[in-house]
Amino acid sequence: MRLSFKKRIVLISALAVLSILYASTAYAAEVYFRVVPSVDSGAAIIEARINPEGTPLNVVEGTISLNGEALGKVPSILVETGGSILSYWAVSPWYSPDEEVIRFVGGVPGGFSHDSLLFRVYISSSTGGAATLSWVGGSAYENDGKGTKEGIFSRSITVSLLPVDPNAGRSSLPDDTPPHFDALELGKDPSVYDGRYFLSFHATDDLSGVARYEVLEGEKSTSVTDGVYVLLDQERNTPITITAYDGAGNHATIQFSMGFKWENGIIILSIIFLLFVFFYVYKRKKYWM
Repeated sequence: MRLSFKKRIVLISALAVLSILYASTAYAAEVYFRVVPSVDSGAAIIEARINPEGTPLNVVEGTISLNGEALGKVPSILVETGGSILSYWAVSPWYSPDEEVIRFVGGVPGGFSHDSLLFRVYISSSTGGAATLSWVGGSAYENDGKGTKEGIFSRSITVSLLPVDPNAGRSSLPDDTPPHFDALELGKDPSVYDGRYFLSFHATDDLSGVARYEVLEGEKSTSVTDGVYVLLDQERNTPITITAYDGAGNHATIQFSMGFKWENGIIILSIIFLLFVFFYVYKRKKYWM
């Protein structure tokens, strides 16, 4: 049975509306790529950005693939997180040459609902040619207290690179500013780290991003990337120094001091009380003698 022209128009309109509704419900956000000017001749700087489409988000995770003729021979691919809307990284974005992908998981307390930077990708190649970045998959989580999972829509981008001398190095934005610590807390929770004391810390760097932390507890040095360190000395008597390094090699240091311990205070108060009782009894005994 053939539909009339009017019925066909109605059917097409209905399908179009359903498609729009499906797209809006299936994808709460869009990840897109933007090429920014580079001072390197032949190199490319690509920003991975996210548009939440007005939906407050607090966690984003995903995988981005890189392929193309420009990546055929040991390309230089670096990822920087300076200026990212995501301030805490469960998995810092990094390029795996074996899988040719960048994986990341990051979040921000309080969430965000505006177009924001995720990270930058610097690509240079000794052979030149085309390089394509594609969104393989991932999810965003709403800042609604329930962690509602939402899909992410994205389109690929292809850039053309000129050959670059692999020994010439990379020139990016000059960064001579050290990172800045904005959080340092001592924690203890029976549900994590076997109930042991741990330090939670965080630093930011608006240019090259925080690359790693070095934690010095006494004479023991440990490299940390996720901003959490479980104390070796659970009595908390050993001094701890934390150093944050950015992608340009600048660093900032902060020291953690336990300060006053309630358990020590209780012991001191108990000793004072016992001394008071002793002198009180001693004086009364001397008075009645």
